[in-house]
Amino acid sequence: MAQRSVRRRPREAIISGYLLKLIRESVQPPVSQERLAELLRVERNTLQGWESGRRPLTSTQAGTLLRLQARLRVLGADPMLLAALPGAMEADHLLADLMADDREETPLDEHPLSRIPPMRMRVGRRGASMTIGQVIRRRSGRR
Repeated sequence: MAQRSVRRRPREAIISGYLLKLIRESVQPPVSQERLAELLRVERNTLQGWESGRRPLTSTQAGTLLRLQARLRVLGADPMLLAALPGAMEADHLLADLMADDREETPLDEHPLSRIPPMRMRVGRRGASMTIGQVIRRRSGRR
């Protein structure tokens, strides 16, 4: 019996999904996925899909994302984590492109990512410059 080859689609939202989970956990008082889904007016399965990376936030309409961010802000989510969300989504998009099975082989020095500086953002009262990874590690308690 011949084995079927299964093409696996790269998970497109690992970074933004994990960040969304941290954002949910930063809401005070803490809320469950089910409760947050109610507050955000989305299905629980949708929120689970976003947090797990199964359903990329990059596929969500811009207006919907803006409303979600506004509701999370009102619920008291960590502003630093909310500010990192667009960059996390961009990182997911770029990673998915790199991991796609059907993309052409491009020499590293010609790849569009070779010209992009590391994504940094201004955070905190003093406007310190940090990468998205540094923001996530700091907020999740990992140093």
